[in-house]
Formats: sequence, C-alpha cells, structure tokens
Amino acid sequence: MRRMTLKAALFAAAVSLCFAPLAAQNTTIRIHAAAVLDGAGKTLRNATVVVQGSRITSIETGNAPDATYDLGARTIMPGLIDVHAHVGWHFDKDGRYAARPGTPAQEILYAAENAYVTLLAGFTTIQSPGQANDVELR
Repeated sequence: MRRMTLKAALFAAAVSLCFAPLAAQNTTIRIHAAAVLDGAGKTLRNATVVVQGSRITSIETGNAPDATYDLGARTIMPGLIDVHAHVGWHFDKDGRYAARPGTPAQEILYAAENAYVTLLAGFTTIQSPGQANDVELR
C-alpha cells in the first residue's frame, strides 16, 4: 500500500511539472518604477513594465496601484549585451587563471556560475567566443 502511495505521489508530481510552463505563460507581472529606459533613447517617467509569461507586452505610464512589484524611485533598463565574455574561464584557489581544464562536470559548473554572476550584473545576452566546449546556457 505504501509503495502505491509513493508511486501515485511521484506520478502526480511529474504531471504537475508538465503543466508548470503553461501556468507561467499565462502569468502577468506588472513592474512599476520611477523611470524606464525604453532601449530606443527615451526615458519614461512613472512607468510600469507589463510582462506576460516571458515577454514584455507593454510599457504604461502613470500610477500603478496594482503593480506586482513596485521598485519605488529605481530605474528599469534593458538587459546589457556583452559580445566578448569567457564564461568558461575561472580562477584557481590562489586567484590565478586556471589554464588547466578540469573535468567536463567542473567546467560546466564554473561556466554556469560565471553566467549567473554576469546575469546579476545586468547582462542578459552574452557571447563567449573561442571556448573549446561551447554550449547554449539558458
């Protein structure tokens, strides 16, 4: 009996994970800020960025009492682009460039960490030229 309950729970979890992307596509998020740089040279004051799923659908001006996130006096800007980043490179424990490659598993962990740190710095698009083990990281 216990084994069937565990199997049923695992099956239910797996099925619910299949529908998670669908739920995310239907979610609307409204992010309000004092200013929005629109990427075309304009600064919109007192603006709200509306995101449907993973796409920006509109930018509205004016107060937004229904904002999902209110960033107050902050500014929203488009993601930055770095056309020459080496996300696969890393430093060793002594702070020196680690020229010797590690295992593929170690290398992908370094690359994922570097990509994450780059994202936190505001870069949403990067190109990592010349890597021996180029892969898409999404």
